[in-house]
Formats: sequence, C-alpha cells, structure tokens
Amino acid sequence: MDPRTDRELGAAAGTGIGLLDVPIVRLGRAVPITTAICFEVAYDQLIRASVVAGRELIVIPTNNASFGLTQEPTQQLAMSRFRAVDHGRAVVQISTVGVSSMIGPDGTFLERTGLSPATRRACSPPLRCDGAGQPASNGPCQES
Repeated sequence: MDPRTDRELGAAAGTGIGLLDVPIVRLGRAVPITTAICFEVAYDQLIRASVVAGRELIVIPTNNASFGLTQEPTQQLAMSRFRAVDHGRAVVQISTVGVSSMIGPDGTFLERTGLSPATRRACSPPLRCDGAGQPASNGPCQES
C-alpha cells in the first residue's frame, strides 16, 4: 500500500501469524484458533506456523466479490480443504459473497453453501484438542 494510505487508515503489514484465543463458555475454556485471510491459504508456512503454535482451528475469512461467478471461490475452497487434511485441523472458510464451508480435519465437507447465498449458520467445528491429535466432536451446525 501507499505509505500515505497506511498513515491515514492506520493500516500496516502484520509482523506475525494470526493467533487468537476465543473464550467458549460452553467448553469452559478459550479455544486457540488461527486466521489467515483469503489468499494466504495458498501459503503453507503461515498456517503451519500457527498449527505448530498449538492452534486447534483454522479460520479463513474471504471476500470473493472481485471474482464474480468464476471458479476462483471454489478453487480457494479446495485449498482450504487441502489445508484441513494437511494439518489435521478443521477449517472454517467464511465468505461474504463466495462459498462458505466448514471442513473436517479429514477433508470432509461438514457444511457448505453455494456461491453467494444469503445465509447464517452457527457451527461447532471439531477441534483438535488432545495430545494424540484426535478431533473432538462439539456438535453439528445449526442453521439460523
């Protein structure tokens, strides 16, 4: 970005991986997750570093508006699916206008929307939270 824009918007490139601890009352603990924005799903080293840091869930927020009805949203979803299997973690890909999905650690689509639907879902993705790396089922998604 242009340095003037950076100053005006307070925007700057990050210096590390996106690690968040999200308090989940129902589980009685904070769930360590990682986020990587849309195109970053193509770069394994970013996600691998967060998994090594103990993250239990991968979340990929994206906006595919620029790509319209092309194959890019489903191509990106395929990369998210690969990351799930590659790292043994569930992936939640959330898109404002593309394809949203919850993908199990084995690459199974647990939930998936079509291209650009107006929908809202509350999901409980499987978390990798034990020393043996086995996913723990936290229940199915609920449409709202």
